[in-house]
Amino acid sequence: MRTLPMGIVFLALCTASQSAVSDESDGIDASLPDAARGGELDVRLTPFTLLLGQRSEADVLINLPERKGRIKLFAQHGRVRGVKIVSEDKATAVYIPPEQYIPRVDVIAAMIETDDGPVWGYAAVQLIGLGEAVIKTRPHAEATIRIGGKEFGPVKAGKKGEARIQVEVPPGTMKGVDGEGGDVDLHLPQVPRTAVFVETKKIGMDDPPNVALFAVVVGEDGGMDEDAAIEILCDIGEVTGVESMGGGAFRAIYHPPQDGEGKVEVRVSVEGSDLPPAVMELVLLPRTKTKPDEEKVETPPDVPPEIPWLSMALKGGLAWNFGSMRSFDLGADFGVKLPIGNHRMGVGLQVGFSRSSASSSVGSGASPSADMESKTWIVPFGGMLFYRFGLGTRWSLLAAIHGAAVMVDNTLDIAGSDTDSHERGFLFGLGGSVALEFGIGPGAVFMEIEYLALLGSMETLDGNLSPMYFNLGYRLFFL
Repeated sequence: MRTLPMGIVFLALCTASQSAVSDESDGIDASLPDAARGGELDVRLTPFTLLLGQRSEADVLINLPERKGRIKLFAQHGRVRGVKIVSEDKATAVYIPPEQYIPRVDVIAAMIETDDGPVWGYAAVQLIGLGEAVIKTRPHAEATIRIGGKEFGPVKAGKKGEARIQVEVPPGTMKGVDGEGGDVDLHLPQVPRTAVFVETKKIGMDDPPNVALFAVVVGEDGGMDEDAAIEILCDIGEVTGVESMGGGAFRAIYHPPQDGEGKVEVRVSVEGSDLPPAVMELVLLPRTKTKPDEEKVETPPDVPPEIPWLSMALKGGLAWNFGSMRSFDLGADFGVKLPIGNHRMGVGLQVGFSRSSASSSVGSGASPSADMESKTWIVPFGGMLFYRFGLGTRWSLLAAIHGAAVMVDNTLDIAGSDTDSHERGFLFGLGGSVALEFGIGPGAVFMEIEYLALLGSMETLDGNLSPMYFNLGYRLFFL
């Protein structure tokens, strides 16, 4: 029996990693190479192999040299957070892998600013892809596949001859072997085995400095590649002085032009390799405009921060209908930017609720009065279209229009009566909001004003139902 060509579908990763995965996790091939490390700084990762889709993370240890200075950490694909100096000669951090499903090698770089210039070092982590192989064979036949030295299966095919096998794919592996010894193309995209880092990606044109580049090349399987030669190209300016530091690490100098603005693309590739290059973008900040009799401003102007792809916000405050209804409200929204234009427009979902109560008396003349209490819930759920205006390095303004289906629930309680009046209805809401944001940590605190006009009416409620919201909140960004 011979298996037909098969496809592989990887499980998408949706959340940030939370707990470390041991090197001895089931399915990780023990024959994988040792972690690649190099440069002047000693950087180590534990573990240096992670299985994607397992909410995994790794501990980063940096052995500090005698020439101490400010330390910075970078990751080519994932993220590094929580940098701490734990002793005179050690610093720690936590590496979080990317959410994409592709098996690859990620590079974590550390830099220390010293009086003699930046000191660099790196370590590589092997990211194992978790997915599902779909094999076509004879109905009810048993199918297996060998990937990266490990066999997966057997799994019995269904009546249509299709077998689905859970597999793990190490970086650099492009083919598997079926149960009959035939090659199986895994249809994985090629990924770079180079990485490039700089201390800062923003270069002011008032006095453009030369920028130190740190480049890394690792083996296709994640091991060290000390014999590879690299090529560094840029579309604006010039790169000179490419020098090997050993262990697959290189240093070079980028010379920006004397004048200009916009983005510069730096591409690092392995000489003689067909793999795609690592690409990094630098930003040339335009010269500060000055009057002839003024001195040139040395500090480059603020540039709006990069707009994140995803965001989630929690907020709360006061809801008011310009009448007797006043209450506290809580809400949440989720947004994603659109891949059009300058990427500042996006769409999102919003949900919230508010509850208000109002007391009054009924009856007049000789009739005794009765106390009456109205309790009202307003619960909007809908979508929004927003645009974020950059106001500087930390400030931004988010304007949005909203459409929502709104549940209004009202209960009238009359003291001394055995019955009450209850009404629930759904109204359509249309409105807008403006929020002023200030970046703090991985997100931004914001103040928001929103108005939601409710179209329709309720029998048990008089007057305007449309609420105005005054909220404070925090929006968390996911790049």
